[in-house]
Amino acid sequence: MSMTESILKALMRLFAIVTQIHPEEKLLQSRAIIEAYLKQLVNPGKVNQYLIMYDFYHSSLREREAKTGEKQMSLFSVKAIIICEQINKILDKKQKLLILMQLLEILNIKEVLQDEDIDFVRTIAIAFKFDEKVFQSCKSFILDTLYDIPQKKNILVIDGKNETDYPGIKHIYKEYLKGKIIILSVEMANTYLFRNINAADRLYYQGKDVIPNRTYYLEKGSTIRSPLIGKIYYSDIVKEFLQSDTDIKINFAVEDLEFKFRNTSNGIQPFNLYEESGMLVGIMGGSGVGKSTLLNLLNGNLKPRKGRVLINGYDVHAEKEDLEGIIGFIPQDDLLIEELTVFQNLFFNAQLCFKKLNREEIALRVNKLLTDLDLYEIRNMKVGNPLNKYISGGQRKRLNIALELIREPYVLFVDEPTSGLSSSDSDIVIDLLKEQSLKGKLVIINIHQPSSDIYKRFDKLLVMDRGGRVVFHGNPLDALVYFKTENQLINAEDGECPTCGNVNPEQILQILESKKVNEYGEVIEERQVTSEAWYRGFKKNLEPDINLGAEIKTDIPSNDFQIPGRGKQLKIFSIRNLLSKLSDKQYLTVNLLEAPLLAFILGWFTRYNAGNSENPDLYIFGENVNLPIYIFMSVVVALFLGLMVSAEEIIRDRRILQRESFLNLSRFSYYNSKLILLIVLSAIQTALFVWIGNTILQIKGMFFYYWLMLFCTTLLSNLIGLNISSALKSVVTIYILIPLLLVPQILLGGAMIRFEKLNSRLTNPNYVPVVGDIMPSRWSYEGLTVNQFKNNLYEKPLFEIEQKASDAAFKLNYL
Repeated sequence: MSMTESILKALMRLFAIVTQIHPEEKLLQSRAIIEAYLKQLVNPGKVNQYLIMYDFYHSSLREREAKTGEKQMSLFSVKAIIICEQINKILDKKQKLLILMQLLEILNIKEVLQDEDIDFVRTIAIAFKFDEKVFQSCKSFILDTLYDIPQKKNILVIDGKNETDYPGIKHIYKEYLKGKIIILSVEMANTYLFRNINAADRLYYQGKDVIPNRTYYLEKGSTIRSPLIGKIYYSDIVKEFLQSDTDIKINFAVEDLEFKFRNTSNGIQPFNLYEESGMLVGIMGGSGVGKSTLLNLLNGNLKPRKGRVLINGYDVHAEKEDLEGIIGFIPQDDLLIEELTVFQNLFFNAQLCFKKLNREEIALRVNKLLTDLDLYEIRNMKVGNPLNKYISGGQRKRLNIALELIREPYVLFVDEPTSGLSSSDSDIVIDLLKEQSLKGKLVIINIHQPSSDIYKRFDKLLVMDRGGRVVFHGNPLDALVYFKTENQLINAEDGECPTCGNVNPEQILQILESKKVNEYGEVIEERQVTSEAWYRGFKKNLEPDINLGAEIKTDIPSNDFQIPGRGKQLKIFSIRNLLSKLSDKQYLTVNLLEAPLLAFILGWFTRYNAGNSENPDLYIFGENVNLPIYIFMSVVVALFLGLMVSAEEIIRDRRILQRESFLNLSRFSYYNSKLILLIVLSAIQTALFVWIGNTILQIKGMFFYYWLMLFCTTLLSNLIGLNISSALKSVVTIYILIPLLLVPQILLGGAMIRFEKLNSRLTNPNYVPVVGDIMPSRWSYEGLTVNQFKNNLYEKPLFEIEQKASDAAFKLNYL
């Protein structure tokens, strides 16, 4: 808990005011409580400094009271409120809650409490913005018996008695516990507090003795220990509160799961696993041990060689339709459309998930989730890319998680959620995932080397070793103890730092990878304990037995996930695609200027001025010998434009396509949405090209013919580009392939080289070779040249007459 010096001084004043109600003989007890509290906040060397400050404030108030002859509670209340207002600006709910508990403990020292004493602390609670329910729960937790607590659902008792002794109160049985450990859940602050009621039970928390009847804040991932009762895990305590707070029940079972990559022995070795809802499970291990492979097996993306993955008895791989909407998967790769805003990314994703909700209902859900994830303030900012950032890396990761959370899946798989993030962003992301587990979801994540704080947030840990072998499954705080014990290291029982309570997860990987030393003291490649040996130990000691009830099919929780029909998907994809293009100003500028610029260059350089001696710059269209070259190069430009605008369309979305395939969205609708936009863009590009080029060369009355032929050519090129974009896996490969597609079109189009002059093995003097017939450029060029001769304004009225004359001449000369 971090505080400024000014806040600590304010707290000492507040404690001094509260202790004014105590007689002299009780002041030492009050001071002891304040001292214990300070030890949790500051270094031991500064505890006395703040105690002296408290003593000064306390004696000053006592002197003033002695002069007036009476306690001025109303004046004290005013001063306390002023101090609380200062504290409100700095401390969060959890910190203020713990202060309130300390005040109540100080109050509890007094043998007989007056109503004005309670009202005084209630005034402070109100100043801290706590409602009456929170105050009553805290007051009863410190001052009253269990049976007097108004909200019994927020109380958990741990002791050696039968739970029937505590009707309506949660209970955990520990046989050798003499007294009671009482846990209070404060929902408003998402906090758990505990007290040990009996001094006979020696308990340890965060490496220190637990003082009886003192209130402690239960840190995430922490444990309460005792030589007699072992460990009480944070996850076990939270689970008790969740069981009654939610109706969501998920049983996740892995039965003899095994996987092998094709033509190799690498994969995942057989293992069993059983987990329930309300858990945050981490999969940890070194690079290349198979963490991502395992995650893809568990979520259904990969099919196992043997074994089954069951959710409430339903097979993840064989019965996907029954589990639709239950499973969520967040890959390590970015799934965002960079040109869209934060809101638009989430909104279009939600539209593809909720068929029955209208736009207003979806917008409400999206805004609520953005608010919950602290993204609402940046909702209208463009996402951008890692090189051209608009939002931070942590915000990107939270938005990626939001894409799945909007569906509210009950089993969530996350691959490396903290990769590339700062420590503070990593904490925020893990807290977000932990919150999902606290809501009753099962969250399973891959992580490489977590910090101590992140590591302790896990409820269960799965450790993997080389060869895809699972070598540990259990509570994360037991993992280091297990590996140190198996490796016969000293102080094996110490899994946490006895002073600060931190855990070093990296030590687990160091133990797994520890090497042997030869007789010369040199480290050799052979490991002290092989992965096979660790795996055998896991199978013998730690592998869970699959619950017999796991194979029995139980009800799947209902959810709103329902994908829309193909028609609506096409509409959503098309609007999303259009907005992403419109927001990319550079893309629009280049594509809209490229065609007219090429038309200007081509038209200007092929505008042959025959002229005469009197007017050398005179341009006569009928004498322009470059017109066939212009027509053919126009066809080449159309092919080029079509390929350039379509070649990246699908490959740039490959990660998004994988996710949308996971959601069973229609590829047909997606491809057609791309094609619709390309049709519109190609129509505009070819219209601009024909307008500029034909104007320069004074080709009149032929606009529609030129536009239609070039548009169809560009459209065919679009389809070729979409196909190579879908088939290839690298953008570089695509742009290497484009010249291989264009050069044959130029060479075999019939303009550069006459077909009868090609290699004799390909040609026939009487027919166009097959290789020419399959070239789109040949047909486009031929169509344009024929139309240019037949349908121009000069020739069109005379064509039929000239054709008859030509036929007659042919018959006369040859027949």
